[in-house]
Amino acid sequence: MIVIINSKYQSRTKNKIDSLENALSEIIDGGNTEELNYEIQTSFPPDSILLRNDLLSESPYLSDTVMISLIGQESVLSSEMVTEILSANPHAPKSTRVIEALTNRFQALNEEQLELIFEGLSLIGPKEEIEAELSDQKTIHSKNLNKLLHYYKKSYPKEIASDSIYNILTDYGGLQGQYELISEFLSLNDTIKAMQIYSAIPTMFTLNSKELEEHESFEDYLGIRFNMINQELNILTPDSSMKILLYNILGSNHVPSSTFARNMLIATDTLLYFEPIILPEPGLKLTKQIRKWKDVSDKTLLFTLYPNPASYYLIAKYDFLESGKVGYIDFLDATGHICKQVYLRPGSSYEVINITDLPSGLYLCKYYTENHYISTIKVCISR
Repeated sequence: MIVIINSKYQSRTKNKIDSLENALSEIIDGGNTEELNYEIQTSFPPDSILLRNDLLSESPYLSDTVMISLIGQESVLSSEMVTEILSANPHAPKSTRVIEALTNRFQALNEEQLELIFEGLSLIGPKEEIEAELSDQKTIHSKNLNKLLHYYKKSYPKEIASDSIYNILTDYGGLQGQYELISEFLSLNDTIKAMQIYSAIPTMFTLNSKELEEHESFEDYLGIRFNMINQELNILTPDSSMKILLYNILGSNHVPSSTFARNMLIATDTLLYFEPIILPEPGLKLTKQIRKWKDVSDKTLLFTLYPNPASYYLIAKYDFLESGKVGYIDFLDATGHICKQVYLRPGSSYEVINITDLPSGLYLCKYYTENHYISTIKVCISR
């Protein structure tokens, strides 16, 4: 009865895992990382505002691959655009690969822009929430799976329990379960079934490049086990040449072959292993600057627009606009008509403005905060 209940519970957790994984695959990078990455790599400066809008529309679910790619497109995406996009993805500063890409950027981001991005360190974004729930469900699933397997292994002889173990790992084990199945059949000296399962894995699962590499490396471990079975050697009695090969597999750090190799070396008293204690990576410590709202009557308040002349977008740089405050820019044509009005985001000090809707010509851009006029800049739009 306990086994039946656990099996039903496993089925529910497996369904939850499948549902969460499907949700992530559909929302991360709009469901197609390769296509979005290709759009970034093949974009040109005139595509900047369109690319920026596309990336923001897929936020906060951008992958590390896409974020690293957009950071490197310096001729298309300005530092302000990169800041805007990464700030919309709170998981960005938690990735060492993303931070490394930012560090290697030729047009370095300034301290204020980095501070905006690193605010994500104290936030849990929507993508991370789904990933955390998925991780929890996988942990629950794994624990219950191990309980089921332990029950059968402890309660029945190996030959009798093998069918039940096979069904459990096939139904609930996923990719890792297939490698566990291979290990089970090897323990029964059944090399034919072990090889059949190994060969079927690429057709049963869609393997990414890392998983494919790990799958190929598992063949080295299989070779050792097949040789031991053919030589009628016990798993606890590998010869010296086999131990050397096991150490080579262990050094490759390819999972799961390195895990099986490590366990064999531990069991033969060849290897002393201590479970590592993983500490959180030290993040960059940023002292948050306390900004005070300046008197709007102060005509020295910062307001700049660039590039000037501009073609497809303008970047407005202004004094930090506190939350709850209202700031906007009026675009006036040669007749004095307000042809465009852009409201600025509170809690920021810059705005990327799409000007593809304005024809070429000269414009007066008037900046207001709290309905108080601050400054005017003449801008030329030329295409």
